[in-house]
Amino acid sequence: MRVYQELAYLIHQRPYRDHSALVYLLTQNHGKINAVVSGLKNQKTNKRALLQPAQPLLVDLTLKPNLSKLDHLERHYASTARVASNLSDTRSNNYENNYKKDQSDNRSDDLAGTGIHARGSYQSPEYFMFYQYAHELLLYILPDQLPVPVLFTQYETFLARLAQQKTHLALRQLELALIDQFANIPDLTTTYDTQQPISADKDYFLSHEMGVADRRPAGECLPIHGAQLLAAQHLAHGETDETLAQGAQAVTTYLLKPLLGQKSLKTRAIFSDLKKYQS
Repeated sequence: MRVYQELAYLIHQRPYRDHSALVYLLTQNHGKINAVVSGLKNQKTNKRALLQPAQPLLVDLTLKPNLSKLDHLERHYASTARVASNLSDTRSNNYENNYKKDQSDNRSDDLAGTGIHARGSYQSPEYFMFYQYAHELLLYILPDQLPVPVLFTQYETFLARLAQQKTHLALRQLELALIDQFANIPDLTTTYDTQQPISADKDYFLSHEMGVADRRPAGECLPIHGAQLLAAQHLAHGETDETLAQGAQAVTTYLLKPLLGQKSLKTRAIFSDLKKYQS
């Protein structure tokens, strides 16, 4: 099957044979595509220069069940404006069904600096790690060639948020979109065992299957503070506060575990080592 002028982003690449590379692309209409691109050492082409993270691309592909072929690629210059237009509507269908708040008052702030390279964020080693973390999630969680347009839109919003230096918001929104699409975001407002509303100043237990409990349930669970649960709930319903996003990290990390299985994220290990070094 031939695909022409498909909007895509590179999420990973590695050498493949002598003059080729195996690339993993997040595409708008066909999900994650694993493809071979040849001719990288040909000085008459600029393929190597174009294959950079956060670079919007238009690609021609020959799709095959296991390994596709990337026939042509070029930079897509119209993406920055399109990313800006997506910033006010980044929720999955579940978010749209539950979230009714009008965010028009925040739109002018959201659209500032949406150019992915506007502030040189990709040049920072810290920001490079954020890109790598997001790409690891997409690489490990997304099935091959499964169209998930909402995640493509969310990834573009992730890039824009990162360029705005809203790093925690960028990561949490992408994590929540993955959880909502492939697992389940439990009710984070009420305990399932006592049917009581979550209080910000109390401690609870979170499990993947059941949700939040006042009393420790049987099996694996996460002890968690009420304020962290409510922060994640607000984000899942469309809030765009950076402080809330930072507070929700433990919740999204826990809810991602079933999707990752036994896969270990290299970026998490590096972040952990950096924290130990800084302390």
